[in-house]
Amino acid sequence: MTAITTGLSALLYMCASGKVNRSQVINYLIYDNTYDRSRFTSTFPNEKLYATDIANSLGYDIRFHGPYLWYCPPIYERSATSPIRYTPPDIEVGRLNQVSNNALFFLGGVLAGTEVEVFPEGASCFSAFSSLGEKPNAWVKQIRPRLAAIKSKFTNRRYVITKSWLLTDRFGKVRTSIGNSFAVEAFDERYFNSSLKTTSLFFADKYKGLDFSHFTSKVLFHPLLESLSEANYELWFESMDEIIGDDILLVKAKPRMSEARIPNAVKRFRFVDVPNEYTKLPAELILEQLPNSRYFGYYSTMMLGFREELTSLFPPPDASLQKIYDDTYAGLKAVLGI
Repeated sequence: MTAITTGLSALLYMCASGKVNRSQVINYLIYDNTYDRSRFTSTFPNEKLYATDIANSLGYDIRFHGPYLWYCPPIYERSATSPIRYTPPDIEVGRLNQVSNNALFFLGGVLAGTEVEVFPEGASCFSAFSSLGEKPNAWVKQIRPRLAAIKSKFTNRRYVITKSWLLTDRFGKVRTSIGNSFAVEAFDERYFNSSLKTTSLFFADKYKGLDFSHFTSKVLFHPLLESLSEANYELWFESMDEIIGDDILLVKAKPRMSEARIPNAVKRFRFVDVPNEYTKLPAELILEQLPNSRYFGYYSTMMLGFREELTSLFPPPDASLQKIYDDTYAGLKAVLGI
């Protein structure tokens, strides 16, 4: 069995799942995205350090491969004249493999003739549920097996997916929603969240800039929408004074951003931004220290860590950006019933 992943969030989810034997080494692919490095980044100076910390905090060893070159615009900037391209990795695999979903893209030819358990990289693991409304069980029990049989005949995929693992929420709603299936299963929420807590405490102890345990005020976690213009951020936040009040806004940029841009609309309130050297880390490593925080903004994978009554969702005043987020997180919305 060979375990392969790429990206710190996918690595954290794989290690925290408890589904990879600790006798295995985690193989970590490093890809350097050459698309517009002034705004986006996929590799950074401390990537190996942080990846090693994540793996070691949960008892795993890690082996690095790369860096390999990759050209990948964000979804809202892709076109037919600017295709995604990459250098295939040089890595040995086994007959049975455990691979994160984002690493599959780079491993199509390498995995030929093998069986694969797919691990999540984020909310994209729920994309198959997006067209099923409030009946995600239908996918697991009826639609997925038939679609998989048809797909295998008409695609060039030369490996067999034996199981797809899903992220879980803190309260077991995902597992209740999707039901039981051998082919598709959510992580056990108790084990998964306990593992996240372990890694969070490890990082808070090692890196003092990541210690948020001293926060006593109410905290609203806000994932920044990096593509929303300054003017639209002002429109978005202009009626939020009563909702935010004196609470602290904890803001975090997405890992792929080269540098966090704090909108002026956010600066009107009490806010704390994650130090730039830590924005590449999964937000779970901070949120696990803030069990009483609330979620404020629009859709993201981090919603899985909050109860529905502690989640405040407000569509951004940008129709095209809203549609991208609605489409991207449609499966997550269906599973959570929101």
